[in-house]
Amino acid sequence: MTNALRPSEMFALKWQSFNYEKLTITLSETVYKGKIRPWGKTPKSMGVIHITQELAKALLFWKQQCPTPTPDTFIFSNSRENFIDADRFRKQVLHKLAAELKLPKLTFQVIRRSIATLAQTMGSVRDIQGILRHSSASTTADVYMQEISERVQMTLLSISNELRAIPSSSSLEPNGSCCQPIESSLEFEVAMNM
Repeated sequence: MTNALRPSEMFALKWQSFNYEKLTITLSETVYKGKIRPWGKTPKSMGVIHITQELAKALLFWKQQCPTPTPDTFIFSNSRENFIDADRFRKQVLHKLAAELKLPKLTFQVIRRSIATLAQTMGSVRDIQGILRHSSASTTADVYMQEISERVQMTLLSISNELRAIPSSSSLEPNGSCCQPIESSLEFEVAMNM
């Protein structure tokens, strides 16, 4: 969740986008209306983003699970080795997870707004704008960042801990992904940390 990728960005990622040594991912394509396109939602959407060492290790592990991790293979693919449909992922994975965690709603937009809200104590609006890759700082400040109490912050921390504790037998993507179904908390965390 730390990189706050939009689903259109995350599901278009191919292994050629990932650079383990530099700890980067290059956003050069997005998924839109069932097709890959060479542009993003905003001019700032595309480009190189930095990732944590932890996420890089998880991605490297994920790549090693792939039978054919060629540069053109999607990092997160369906059973036909095509990109994952964001609506289907939302319904089959995020809605199921929301129900398990007793959350009223869990979508990529909720995740991005949560990141912005939590990050406001750690950086400036411009910093958060950069993470979310918004064209306008006012979009970040006025739409994404919200005031949250310490109690809500503790609840969010509890949710994060619950996400990390999902048992390995839990099948969150029944039709498979890049290499195999998303079956463990590590694999789900790789997707959500994007």
